[in-house]
Amino acid sequence: MTKMPQSAYCKFLFSREQFLFCHIAVPDLPNCLPAIGHNGKYYSLLRTVKCAKKGLQLATKASHNGREVAITQAGENYILWTQEDSAVFYRPDKDTNVSPNAKNHDQVLKATFSSSPCLILSDLSPENFCLLTVSNSVAPVIGFQHQQTYYRLIQREQDAQTAVHAIAERACRGGKIAVVPMKSDYAIFVSDPLAVPTTQRSS
Repeated sequence: MTKMPQSAYCKFLFSREQFLFCHIAVPDLPNCLPAIGHNGKYYSLLRTVKCAKKGLQLATKASHNGREVAITQAGENYILWTQEDSAVFYRPDKDTNVSPNAKNHDQVLKATFSSSPCLILSDLSPENFCLLTVSNSVAPVIGFQHQQTYYRLIQREQDAQTAVHAIAERACRGGKIAVVPMKSDYAIFVSDPLAVPTTQRSS
């Protein structure tokens, strides 16, 4: 039986035009939380790490509860944030701490530049990979299937820092993107709706 890899979704937001710093109020929590706003969603501060490799590892663990994770960068540090579905924009007010009308702020959030979430697949075994026939390549390319979508390999990077920046740049173009941490490098894939397994095309 083929082992199912662990999967997580993360947004890499390395441009300041992609998010806004703010504070949010979350039900059942007495104090406001530092957060970012991106594309109509709020993400609360989780943790700051000094290397991209650790950020990828923590993003995989943090998203196992079903919440999307976002990573921003400040200098040489990477900051992890987790999505808060029930959060509201926090604005100090004389009568109430939570603004009764954050409509204007929500409009600004939706105006921030979007970025596709990246699928992170860990513990991918050799049997999870396959050869794909794609339209822009004569030779078959390495790929895999995840939730009925085929992903084809586009590049490999030896260090995590280079990999996450390549992902962030690619995610701004839209479409589905994935990264697979390997033993010696990081493999980056994109979805390809026209890709088929090589054996299927030749049969």
